[in-house]
Amino acid sequence: MLFQIRNKPIIDRSPIISKSATDNGSNGRLYCRAQAAPNVTFTWTREGQILQTLTKAVGAVSADADKLKKGSDVSEKDIKYVIESTQQLDLVTFQSVLVIMDVQSQDYGAYQCLARNDLGFDAITIQLNRTSKPDPPLALRVINITESAVQLRWIPGFDGGLGQEFRLRYRPTLSTDPSYSYRDVFPSNSTQILMTGLNEDTEYIFGVQALNSLGYSDFTSDVVKAKTLKETPVTETEKIISKIMNERAGDLPKLILIVSLVGSSLLLFNIVLVVCFVRKRRRK
Repeated sequence: MLFQIRNKPIIDRSPIISKSATDNGSNGRLYCRAQAAPNVTFTWTREGQILQTLTKAVGAVSADADKLKKGSDVSEKDIKYVIESTQQLDLVTFQSVLVIMDVQSQDYGAYQCLARNDLGFDAITIQLNRTSKPDPPLALRVINITESAVQLRWIPGFDGGLGQEFRLRYRPTLSTDPSYSYRDVFPSNSTQILMTGLNEDTEYIFGVQALNSLGYSDFTSDVVKAKTLKETPVTETEKIISKIMNERAGDLPKLILIVSLVGSSLLLFNIVLVVCFVRKRRRK
């Protein structure tokens, strides 16, 4: 038996989807994502007016973009808003997308999304802006440390409506040289990096920035520091064992050859015995 917890909608306010941007004359896409059980109904509004699939001239014609394309006399170029069918991303996550066609100056600004079910509702205001440089990443943190590496992760900020990449800067905290070293993240859209080649037992300071085709964000404002581990000293016993293994390493190929020859000889001997046994049975 499957039990499902019932709860009112909670809208995802992640920076990457709580804003949107597009160029003049292009189509803008606004995403509203909510977790809830049971299902969610989304409503889009602007300046107090409920938005459906609207045309520039004749107003509301349908809330179903597919029906409008198939059966309406209104041409696609006249459509102003398209509300895509609600998607269920997983068991409790639902998403609605508002598409603003052929964006003009008057289309920029605030849009409201309301997510509702039988248990309540949640709302968010999403800004449609022109494309721009990205916002700084958020919540840079250390997730692992070794003697020569530090692994970091962060939350991406809004990408400015364009694809964004990330760049790390770092330097030893106690260095007399205030300049940073820089490293681009690969793959470019990854939100974590393993910074290798660091000195052991050394504290570093880290920052991350985002960049797209229109410019660079500021580096993260939070100061994130991490100290690499000190390498564990090798004991005298470990040194002796290592020395013995190194000395005998040269004998390994000889040992493999001997084992191979012995194995081949045993196999040949068994084959001879089987042949002799078969011939003896036939003579009888």
